[in-house]
Amino acid sequence: MGEPAAEVESKPVVYPIVVKLRHPVILGSLVVEELSFRRGRLGDIKGMKLPEAINDVSSLLEIAGRLCGQTQAVMERIDGDDAEEVLEIAVGFLGRCLGTGKTP
Repeated sequence: MGEPAAEVESKPVVYPIVVKLRHPVILGSLVVEELSFRRGRLGDIKGMKLPEAINDVSSLLEIAGRLCGQTQAVMERIDGDDAEEVLEIAVGFLGRCLGTGKTP
């Protein structure tokens, strides 16, 4: 018989999570080169329609903006090359709140 599957041990997430943008956001005189995400709190999902928010890009951008302290104008200008990492943080937080995931 085969060997038992090895358990994958997840590393604890250390906050803030800093995302260095490959393509900085330029909004007027503001230049955003990185986003610093804090650990989410329940109040960050206040006003969200759950569980639908996890599949709604507008909601995910709002949550990501709340977690990193940036405006929606900045969040909407994040380049596609940087989107996956940013959205993954928002989805992970919502997943923890909904009990469907344990990611950042």
